[in-house]
Amino acid sequence: MFSKLTPSLVLRLTPNWLNIGLERLINQRYSQLFQYFLFFDLYSTILMDVLVCWNFFQYLLFFVKIFYTQFYQWIRNPNTLEFDESHPNVVQLRFFFFLGFFLINIPLFSRSRLFFFKYINLGFLLSFFVLIFWTMIEAPLFYSSRGADPDNTVEFFFKPFKFEWIDLIFFLSSNFTCQIYLFSFMSALNNPTVRRLKKISRISLFSVFFITCLIGGVIYGFLGDKYTPVFLSLRKPYPQEPAILQNTFILFIFIFFISLSLGIGVVMISLKDVLRKIFHLEDTKAHYLLHSTAVMGSAILIAFYFPSIVEVGKVTVVLVSAFNCYTTPILLKLSLIRTQKCWQTKTALVFLLVVINTFVLTSLGTRIYEFVQIFYDS
Repeated sequence: MFSKLTPSLVLRLTPNWLNIGLERLINQRYSQLFQYFLFFDLYSTILMDVLVCWNFFQYLLFFVKIFYTQFYQWIRNPNTLEFDESHPNVVQLRFFFFLGFFLINIPLFSRSRLFFFKYINLGFLLSFFVLIFWTMIEAPLFYSSRGADPDNTVEFFFKPFKFEWIDLIFFLSSNFTCQIYLFSFMSALNNPTVRRLKKISRISLFSVFFITCLIGGVIYGFLGDKYTPVFLSLRKPYPQEPAILQNTFILFIFIFFISLSLGIGVVMISLKDVLRKIFHLEDTKAHYLLHSTAVMGSAILIAFYFPSIVEVGKVTVVLVSAFNCYTTPILLKLSLIRTQKCWQTKTALVFLLVVINTFVLTSLGTRIYEFVQIFYDS
């Protein structure tokens, strides 16, 4: 069987939390629903990874200078190096990038031995942490080299409220969806008691919250609204930056780009298992390649027509957050207390579930309408 050729180490990188924990607690009706939740979660991960790779590729072009004479015509915002995605040359470049991305990744999914993924993930983790902390350390140098800029503002707590900020609730909560990974601790810990799981989850959540606030606050505080890009590490080089530091930084950008581009196969492994269960497919290499090609092709097609990771994230991140942070826990609770006579609790949970999903569907409808308008305008 093709799945037997997959190393357990790779599977642990993206644990199938339905197999590990949820199926022990829920009935068949909820289990099938969670399979769809997990499919969308993994599919969204692939889509967002593709868009991240495109953004990092754009940043690398700035330093390669292959198109240097035309490059600044492609830039919409020179302070953050944001591309004008509607520029005809950028559209052509995006087409060839995604075509190459597709042709390179599909053969990787056909490999029967996937041990090389562990080296790809090590490169990803190393470059990720180096880039984040490098950007944070260099942020004061960026500020001092630029000097005071009256057009640059830093507003931590005093920005005027906007209705679309409500989506930020789901964006923020999506960073703390580690409850789906808590089930993997059950097989990793020698004594997986409830107390130990709660302790690990609290330490994980508070650590992520503290580190995120520290890194984001420091970088934004020194770069300000004018120079803070969508990805903090993709900031514009500061004036008089030493060449050796800039080249080393670009080297880690390149390592991150290559690692993320090739590491999508790790997510595809888990997605393959979910598709096999949803559609009752045979576990063969042919089925795996067919559905991997369909998933990757559709994700690349969406990324090509909607290259803004912020706009796409307003749909995918909101839905994933709603599923993992709210819908899944509520349905789990309802499943656990279904035989108990606690109608007030059940009613409150159902009401909360309806309210959350009504808001999500409204937000989703608004975003789809905006996407359609953008598509027709382009």
